[in-house]
Amino acid sequence: MKCSGGTQIVAIFGCPITHSLSPVMHNAGFSELGLDLAFVPFEVRPADLKDAVNGLRAMNFKGANITVPHKEEVIELLDEISEDAFLIGAVNTIENRAGRLLGTNTDCMGFIRALKDAGADDLKKSKVVILGAGGAAKAACVGLLREKVKELVIVNRTQRKAELLQENLKGTFKKNKISVMPLDFEALKGEFSDCDILVNTTSVGMKGDSIKLPLESLKAGALVYDMVYNPPKTKLLKQAEKLGHKTENGLNMLLYQGVIGFETWTKKEAPISVMKQALFDAAYK
Repeated sequence: MKCSGGTQIVAIFGCPITHSLSPVMHNAGFSELGLDLAFVPFEVRPADLKDAVNGLRAMNFKGANITVPHKEEVIELLDEISEDAFLIGAVNTIENRAGRLLGTNTDCMGFIRALKDAGADDLKKSKVVILGAGGAAKAACVGLLREKVKELVIVNRTQRKAELLQENLKGTFKKNKISVMPLDFEALKGEFSDCDILVNTTSVGMKGDSIKLPLESLKAGALVYDMVYNPPKTKLLKQAEKLGHKTENGLNMLLYQGVIGFETWTKKEAPISVMKQALFDAAYK
């Protein structure tokens, strides 16, 4: 990566930030297109977020990605946010338009693109069971409801949290079928019997652990999608694979949410194959 007096910067703010794979992916894309842009990580403490966001304007950064723990708190510091960001209650991408900061959330669109890549071609006919009710679940739910899935079931250890998410979604998606249930092994057997897609949005699996689920009850040919991508095959995916189900991890979601951000900042078509190769090399080297 070469920098000159004309190089424009895209940042990523997070705390911690050293684990982020976004710089590798985006800088590979910038280089492939010969763009005088650089993607740079910044560890920003929560107390310094306001100053960091103001710095995007002051130093004329092209834009930024926002990651944990700033996705919700950053909203009040921006000039405008997209409908997706409003519905999800979080921003992961900022575009600087002549000092005016516009925030959006590319996670829901990135998730849907990854899901379709994994073989989920007809979401309108699909029943989807979502594990979790946090930020990642919100993004997945918004994307799925936009696609008019046949039925969405939100499963969470704390049922009240799932109910609050359901209530929030119902305010916008009034005609969609959305239900909730606690994480109960026996009760899930019935829900799994006609489930087309099972999505884990929790971080369970990242450290080798797993959620006890009645995977034997899953509908034949169901897709099991785990947003965790490190390890590349969680216990959930290994178990589902043994039972003959299609499986997919979350790395393509990271790719596609990044692709949307890339095209937002550059106004050019992203070199997806180059970005994907750089991302997979960095994740699984």
